[in-house]
Amino acid sequence: NFTKNPQEQITAMSNLDKHIKQHYQSKALSQSKVDAILTEGNEKRPTRSWRSFSPLVAAALLIIGFVFFNNYQAQNLLNQRVITEIAMNHSKQLDAEITTSDYDDLQTKLNRVDFPIYSETIPENHQLLGGRYCSIQGELAAQLKLKHKKTGDVKTLYVTRLTPTLKNVKNQTITQNSITTQLWKTSDCLFALASKTPTETTY
Repeated sequence: NFTKNPQEQITAMSNLDKHIKQHYQSKALSQSKVDAILTEGNEKRPTRSWRSFSPLVAAALLIIGFVFFNNYQAQNLLNQRVITEIAMNHSKQLDAEITTSDYDDLQTKLNRVDFPIYSETIPENHQLLGGRYCSIQGELAAQLKLKHKKTGDVKTLYVTRLTPTLKNVKNQTITQNSITTQLWKTSDCLFALASKTPTETTY
């Protein structure tokens, strides 16, 4: 067996390390190739800007606006239906079936009514003459006949329970066909005062 001296062994090891480094360097990617791969990956990565969301935002705003407009239209139509019905009933000038000037007495005699017919929002300068049953939008209502204490004008006051639908009625005073109708609400009831003369605002 041939044995190398220490110096020859060191030289051989150095040459071996050199060959190993050259081998792996030949297998490794160059820096330019690494940069090219990274650049290609960034280009293929999907990017989202605020502009890509703009059609969705526009559609959402359109839907919100449509819903708001429909609700507004529905509320106006409900008010119009109530006012038209009140004006027609007032034009009939039906007599009171129960004659009394006392609200408690009328409340007792209109025993089908399960809601209060009196409210502090009713103008004080009106005297109760009596009342009868009627309906507003298919709901049971009390129809009260009032007389203005100073002018003597006879007016009709309608009171009904505030149902989920009637809660959407907005406070309003409007004159059509020479009849002024005033709508207002309390926590429990809807009130409507109709007359041929302008009424006092109570809300």
